[in-house]
Amino acid sequence: DFNVAFNISDRVYLGLTIGAYDVNYSKISTYGEEYGEYIVENVNYGTPSYDMTTENKIDGSGVDFKFGAIVRPFEDSPFRIGVSVHTPTFYKLTLATNVFLESGIYGQNDKGETEFYKTTVDSYDFLDNKDMTYDYELRTPWKYNLSLGYTVGTNLALGAEYEYQDYSSIRLYYPEGDEMGYENSTIKEMLKGVSTFRIGAEYKVIPEFALRAGYNYSTAAYKDGAYKDLPLNSVMTDTDYANAKSKSNYTLGIGYRGSLVYADLAYQYSTYKSDFYAFDDEYLNKTKVTNTRSQVIFTLGMRF
Repeated sequence: DFNVAFNISDRVYLGLTIGAYDVNYSKISTYGEEYGEYIVENVNYGTPSYDMTTENKIDGSGVDFKFGAIVRPFEDSPFRIGVSVHTPTFYKLTLATNVFLESGIYGQNDKGETEFYKTTVDSYDFLDNKDMTYDYELRTPWKYNLSLGYTVGTNLALGAEYEYQDYSSIRLYYPEGDEMGYENSTIKEMLKGVSTFRIGAEYKVIPEFALRAGYNYSTAAYKDGAYKDLPLNSVMTDTDYANAKSKSNYTLGIGYRGSLVYADLAYQYSTYKSDFYAFDDEYLNKTKVTNTRSQVIFTLGMRF
């Protein structure tokens, strides 16, 4: 991030951030099936099966811009109003994929004997040991934020925020700049706008030490009935997906501010429910899952 900020008469504060992103993502998934035991004349030869493994890698870069302002509308009041706008992040990405299929079945040869037939198919064998690659561009949603802040005396600070992102406005583009029509229509069909509410408080026990508490609530990004839409000719094997519901975050923290060193310790607890599907819900019922996560975050800094 690259930042610049301005202070106008201690009443208006302006900020601009340019964000640069480097993307390096990888995932390997394997899907397999077994066909039941192969028995001929009461002889059990084993279980025929197959496994298909797909490796996906996404590399690229992106850039975005963030604009913000904090205003104290009343000179003799600590009341503050903040607004910010984040542009979409504009990504240029490359998807690289390879696939490996291995199967083993039993059958009768020309002599009527039972044989085990093993077959392998490797995409590297058809592409001179290279991945299948696909270039595309991704544009994330705009983000809008409104915040209010107030300080009671010199010990208590209160804050509240509202943030909105419309995930149905995510867009995919070909390298030439044309929209991916089918993919973008699917995004609009599956996703929706997300509202996030935040409240927080900080209380200074003594000038050097402060206690903090906060709560964050985000609505769901998925519409009811959303599903993973894989192309019919896709070699991807990760058919599973989970539609996340609304999410809640709870935080507690303590901070120290010295003349030279500062430190912050925070605990965050996150929880949300989701509907998990191993396949499209047309073929398999959902499993309801509750997801929880605890984090301890420590920051140590020095002023100079």
